[in-house]
Amino acid sequence: MKKLGLRKSFAFVLLFLAEFCSGCRLSPSAAVNKFTLSDTKPPVMLEVYAQSEASVRLVFDEPVTPVPESFAPFEAAEDGYGIVIILNESLEAGESMKLSGRVEDKAGNSVTVSVEVWGYNPHPAGLLINEITTTGTDTSPHRTELLAIRSGNTAGTVLYNGIPEDRESFVVLPSIDVSEGDFIVVHWRKTLPKNTQEHPADNVWNICTGEDIKPSAKNGIQTLASSPSQGAKVTDCVIYSAQESELYEGYGKKAVYERVLKALENSWWKGDPVISKNATATRSMSRKLNTGDSDTASDWYTTETKGSTFGSANTSAPY
Repeated sequence: MKKLGLRKSFAFVLLFLAEFCSGCRLSPSAAVNKFTLSDTKPPVMLEVYAQSEASVRLVFDEPVTPVPESFAPFEAAEDGYGIVIILNESLEAGESMKLSGRVEDKAGNSVTVSVEVWGYNPHPAGLLINEITTTGTDTSPHRTELLAIRSGNTAGTVLYNGIPEDRESFVVLPSIDVSEGDFIVVHWRKTLPKNTQEHPADNVWNICTGEDIKPSAKNGIQTLASSPSQGAKVTDCVIYSAQESELYEGYGKKAVYERVLKALENSWWKGDPVISKNATATRSMSRKLNTGDSDTASDWYTTETKGSTFGSANTSAPY
């Protein structure tokens, strides 16, 4: 009889706990011990950026505090959902450094972070992707032209062949002071082609990516971001596709399709891609003049044969 009584009591306790926990309204993202109702999920870092020439902010998904001296030799201070790290000296725009340390949340869950942060650019230039060739040759190489729509400095701006978190290659722009209407032509190769000058005109600069990883000829995505740091803002995006494949909604490869879905999800791009099937080494995909930037295919056209205009305004007739 005693054993039976104990079993009944234990069953009652389990039933009570089940009913109690089922009535709790917990955040779907929170990891919680159901018996103690304590938070067991460590903080997740969402973003890192330089907020001045000598300070860096790390942003998390919940309020955190730095573990004392873990960011030494730098000082780290609590700042709500983030921490601010004071550097010993200025970090120049276009330069980077690695930081590491440990933070913990209010429940005592901690995580060690190790991140690369890029220098603060107080006067960033406004840039748009303006012209693309993805079927290049030695004389007309794979290129992407950037148009300055706001004066400033380009240091730290990054062009991705892909998206920030999933890319084939990328280039971090050097420090160039540009005025509205200037052009930067990015060559997707280790070195500039022969007889190509770095600064052939007052409003034109040629730079190379430093590696021979070229954008896909028919299906791809290119993005511009304010810096290579985690969580940096994407400032422009172009999706292109020949739409000739029967796989992955016409994009051919799963990796490309997943990048496209990410861009659409984040509203970096809207709707259908720029159709690339008629583009060649001399028929570029070009942004229409004076149409603004709607982040849609309606901003773009394929130029006529030999109509690419890298380093000057897009004035060619359409193909």
